Amino acid sequence: MAKSTCSLEYHTESFDTLAETATGVKNGWFNNTGIFTATTPVTQTVFEGHIATYVLKYNAYKRGGDDQKGPFLLAKGDVLGDMDLFNGAVDTRANGNEDIIILGGFIPTKVTRSASSVPGVPVVTIGRGEASRMLVAECKVVPGAEFYGTLLTTKELTDTAIVEGQLVIAPTEAAYIIRIDINKQRKKQFNALTKGTEYFAYFFAGNTAGVSQLSNVQGTICG
Repeated sequence: MAKSTCSLEYHTESFDTLAETATGVKNGWFNNTGIFTATTPVTQTVFEGHIATYVLKYNAYKRGGDDQKGPFLLAKGDVLGDMDLFNGAVDTRANGNEDIIILGGFIPTKVTRSASSVPGVPVVTIGRGEASRMLVAECKVVPGAEFYGTLLTTKELTDTAIVEGQLVIAPTEAAYIIRIDINKQRKKQFNALTKGTEYFAYFFAGNTAGVSQLSNVQGTICG
């Protein structure tokens, strides 16, 4: 059976969320020095610089249109290149261990776990955060869970589900899933959203033995 590896889905990620995902990879590596070695494929300073430049060039592209597209694409290429290097380094360290892949800020390509090893996620809440364009979603503790995943969407899902321990996203619903957050925290914060848009949160939980089904959905309008 093929080993799980770091997904490359960040290559098709929304321009609005790529910097956030890259920051998650940066934090995953540099905040877990007990797991990942001191020999880093890209220094923290260089990676942070590329992320900051990406944000600046993207904002300039949104304001200036096609005249700013070239510098933006170059900055995007730098961030994706860094992430590809970390992708390979995390894969080498994880050797198929999905928990290490998640810790490194990536999403495993597959989850080889039983869907019945952890119970469903009870009581999901979602509401406005302290800042504008911020939402905070949270769920109750799931007995035995070692990580919690959240799908933030702009539409209620009908066909996306956890199937045999793997998140299977329906092609017709992929465009509505704007964030996927997987870590040890039950409380998830989502920034830089769109005012007046209704967002929905689904949770799932898992451990080394399995992954739960998706929770019931909760929604709210971003302010």
